[in-house]
Amino acid sequence: MKKKSAIILVLLTLLMMIEGVANAQTSTLPLTSGDLFKAYDNYQKGIYAKAFETFKSLSDNGDMHATYGLGVCYYNGRGTTKNLQEAFSCFDRSYNSGNKSAAFIIGKCFFYGQGVEKNFDKAKMYLTEASNQGNMEAKTLLTRINAAIVAEMKKLSAGVTYVDLGLYTGTLWADRNIGAASPEDYGCYFAWGETTPKSNYDWTSYKYANGGEMHLTKYCNKSICGYGGYTDRRIILERTDDAATVNWGSSWCMPTGLQIEELYHECTWTLTTRNGVEGYEVKGPNGNSIFLPGAGVRHGEEFSDGGCCYWSSLLFTGNPNAGIIFWLPRIRNELESADRSMGLPIRPIRRNSLNEN
Repeated sequence: MKKKSAIILVLLTLLMMIEGVANAQTSTLPLTSGDLFKAYDNYQKGIYAKAFETFKSLSDNGDMHATYGLGVCYYNGRGTTKNLQEAFSCFDRSYNSGNKSAAFIIGKCFFYGQGVEKNFDKAKMYLTEASNQGNMEAKTLLTRINAAIVAEMKKLSAGVTYVDLGLYTGTLWADRNIGAASPEDYGCYFAWGETTPKSNYDWTSYKYANGGEMHLTKYCNKSICGYGGYTDRRIILERTDDAATVNWGSSWCMPTGLQIEELYHECTWTLTTRNGVEGYEVKGPNGNSIFLPGAGVRHGEEFSDGGCCYWSSLLFTGNPNAGIIFWLPRIRNELESADRSMGLPIRPIRRNSLNEN
């Protein structure tokens, strides 16, 4: 028992030597050989060249934990020249070979751009996995990522204008999607009720479900769909869950079902191409128009060409694991729905009396 505890302590000590990885989940790493232990022990004692040599030899023979150790050497420049690109490659290979505890350091590399191009989307995916493993530093970095994403989208929103289409309700529509640099840009994709984009759009990553579409934890009017019979009767997104309000400010929000129906019935929709992007010109009664690019949808990690498909702020009360959308091409101008976990773009409107909640 003492020997096993000492081995685990050595593993923990080594992995904690990576800058900022004090909370990494390492106690679950199995020992694959005595040589692996010796490599970790040598690293701890500062015999870096020998540790590097052993890690490399074991890694070449397919040992995923040795590959991780090799990455540590490259990451810190111990026993070899510091090489963040090679370090990231090692961490990635180790992860893909089954060492899921490497998720944190991979996410950290994507977050800071260490050995790989900075990518908040991928950083968020790996750090979420590490956070679910109990890594507290991953939770902290996720908070920073979400704040950075919101700040970036607020920057982009500075160039946004609203368009008066001459609608009866006076609704003013934005000239572009959230996260878009221009009216033709697809912008970012969001699950219904989530306020930041991500890499994987399915029920396992959805904020308001406990792992499945029949386990909703918010916005549920049917107990059969709620986790443990949960129901709250909420059918309209609150401001804290409205991606337009969170990312663009309190004067913007997602459209309601009534505002979408008005857009259907009061405007002329023309399929067209603008700057090489296919979409619909939506012309209002006064002759002004907006352009809705055919941004498609995200399901899981895949993109699907689903035409013009956009979220509203309204829950589909017939089946609360879905949200109301507006979608073209279509046969009839009527409201439809999509799984809340799917990633769709959002075209905001200026908040008015119809959107007070």
